[in-house]
Amino acid sequence: LKGAQLFAYMTNWMFYGVLCVQVYLYYLAFPKDPLHNKIMVYIVFILETIQSAMLGRDAYVTFAEGFGNPNAVNNIHLEWFTLPFLGSIGKFSCCFYWPYVWREITKI
Repeated sequence: LKGAQLFAYMTNWMFYGVLCVQVYLYYLAFPKDPLHNKIMVYIVFILETIQSAMLGRDAYVTFAEGFGNPNAVNNIHLEWFTLPFLGSIGKFSCCFYWPYVWREITKI
């Protein structure tokens, strides 16, 4: 049970690294994008940064402070907030942003 949870934490950090590279490449490749596009990208990045930091804290509490305690894996900590709320806000904003992008692309 702890192995799957540790794998989930590590996978989150791996994808956060991918997101950091994508945001940096966006910054380099599209300096003339409209301000509302940049705001959308950076808000999603900030939300994902907060989510990754909170999950990192949960990983530390579970696997470092709770080392040797079999009940440490059963505690939810901040996951009740990070996964459903922060994750949903980020995905929700992307789902409404991409139709706008496709509409703008098809105007050309």
